[in-house]
Amino acid sequence: MQVDVGKIIDDSRVRGLHRTVVAVGIFVLIVDAYDLVSMGIVIPRLSERWGMKPAEFGLALSLAMVGVMVGSGLAGLLGDYIGRQRTIVITVGFAGLFMLLTVAAETMTELLIYRFLTGMGAGGCIPITIAYAAEYMPAQLRNRLVVLMYTGAGMGSVVAGFAAPQIIAWWDWQGIFAVGGALSLLIMLAVLFLLPESLRFLLAKKADAGTVAALIRRFQPEFLSKPEHEYVIKERVHAERGSPVRELFGEGQTGITMLAWAVMLGNQFMVFLLALWMPTLFTQSGLSLEISLYILALYNLGGVLGGWVFSIFADRHGSARVLIVTYPVAGLAMAALSFVLDAVHWLVPTAIVTGAFIVGSSFCLGPYVAALYPTRARATGIGWALSVGRIGSIVSPLVGSFALNQGIAISAILAASALPPILCGLIVVWLNRLAQRVQGPSGG
Repeated sequence: MQVDVGKIIDDSRVRGLHRTVVAVGIFVLIVDAYDLVSMGIVIPRLSERWGMKPAEFGLALSLAMVGVMVGSGLAGLLGDYIGRQRTIVITVGFAGLFMLLTVAAETMTELLIYRFLTGMGAGGCIPITIAYAAEYMPAQLRNRLVVLMYTGAGMGSVVAGFAAPQIIAWWDWQGIFAVGGALSLLIMLAVLFLLPESLRFLLAKKADAGTVAALIRRFQPEFLSKPEHEYVIKERVHAERGSPVRELFGEGQTGITMLAWAVMLGNQFMVFLLALWMPTLFTQSGLSLEISLYILALYNLGGVLGGWVFSIFADRHGSARVLIVTYPVAGLAMAALSFVLDAVHWLVPTAIVTGAFIVGSSFCLGPYVAALYPTRARATGIGWALSVGRIGSIVSPLVGSFALNQGIAISAILAASALPPILCGLIVVWLNRLAQRVQGPSGG
């Protein structure tokens, strides 16, 4: 007698296991985001200490994103082979180790090496955590709960922005990296001891019936296992065996994968252009470092709130329909920033709204792309999409550095940055139509 475990998960109520997965995932992504934005936070102080121009640190920002790109791709494959939980442990621990080593950096070469390796670990845990959480959440609340967890990335930037002035006052720029490294290692232990392996992954790897039944009872205590039960996941796949990469291409999936990569690239460009350069752009326009960091924190707080609100609509109407609206509005909000740089009383609310639509859209994009792939390739699918998307996050610091070196006005830089989110909205329209044609209504 076959038991469709996917249907059991989809129809389940929210229980303790779901709450644990979301809570631990939030902290994983808080620390992950803190690690990634830490370099952008310390540039104004580090440029003073090392006697260098802020624009000279553009390569350090970009190399961290190169590491994220490499880490996303490798961790996606690793997650589909050895498991989601083990891969999260490895990637979070790796990022924490090199955050701590960054404290001892005395030359630009050392800084570049440590930021690249930190990026590998931090970038690797993002797609795995998204895939892992999506595989445990009930269908009716999946977007809401995964995005709630994913907003940890925004909260990490909020925490960094609010805490950074005091940390720098106590321990200078080194304190930013020391705190991030210590928190990463603590979260690694939480993942190791609190989270079970993905049930869908265990089934894809033909786990024994006793293990599967025990995990089912953790979120559906009334479930009764029987000796004749055969546990399965019923979903569309191209091949039961072989590399998960095969699920990314062929039978109409190639176009879906290409468009997913394109929207991820544009998304990462716009997100990291502001996340990494906002403190420098605002200080160059005349604001103090403290005020600039607080505005960065409020911008990311807007992203957290926006992501949560958008996820509610995504559960009701579909992620694609939400993104088709929020991306163009994000472009308009980005352009609006360029008009209010001289008025802090307008700059603060505009930054919050901009964060709501730019960062909030990015939170909804991850679960949407993950849902485009079956279990056996979900970590690879979202991992590779994020990996390709990191090209945008690599290019954006270099573009920002070039623009600053050329003396382009801060307002002009912000106004030109309105184009990527508008393009992202158009790509989602195309992607949604193709996914519905190839996969049916559930594909979008």
